[in-house]
Amino acid sequence: IDYIHSTDTLATTVGSTKMLELTSTKISGSATTTGSFGTLALGGSKIQGSIFVGGTLGVGGGQSTAFHVTNTNPVFRLQNGGSYFDYAHTSGNDLELSYNGGSALVHLTNAGNLGIGTTNPDTNLHIHKASAGSVAAYSEAVLAVENSGNTAINLLSGNGNHGQIAFGDDGDNDKAIVGYDHGADRFYVTVNGSSTKYLVVDS
Repeated sequence: IDYIHSTDTLATTVGSTKMLELTSTKISGSATTTGSFGTLALGGSKIQGSIFVGGTLGVGGGQSTAFHVTNTNPVFRLQNGGSYFDYAHTSGNDLELSYNGGSALVHLTNAGNLGIGTTNPDTNLHIHKASAGSVAAYSEAVLAVENSGNTAINLLSGNGNHGQIAFGDDGDNDKAIVGYDHGADRFYVTVNGSSTKYLVVDS
């Protein structure tokens, strides 16, 4: 162990290799281990200031990506004062986001289904406000919107513009359109890729 006064550096050397260097601004070196370093404390009982990792960082085990946490059901927490968000790897090997220890706000299954307000999404995207009862989404649906009472999907358009739902296939991305013209205040339907409104409903 050497203290180099010219650079104000505390160095640990094994053989001719500096394994660890400590200065007023950083910790560096080429030390590797297959055991444990125990606990590193700077500035008391916690690390204060900034830490820079030039390679990969592993927590709880070996690392294979830039930041790699290995644990049983690991949780990554972002906290501001008394409020926090938790990103959790669940026991079912899913990923979920929760707030202040409450129920999951967003839940992503390992099959790729995303639930908002539910941990058991029925399809690719399942938006859940409250349970509709013992019913699952239609098997062909890629979007499910669920509530215990009235349920709506709201298309908000500018004044004089159109709100539309377009139906397409591999030959035409707007084969048919169901729309509302806010300028004329009328509902319409087009079919077969035509701009002709075959059905128009106004007041």
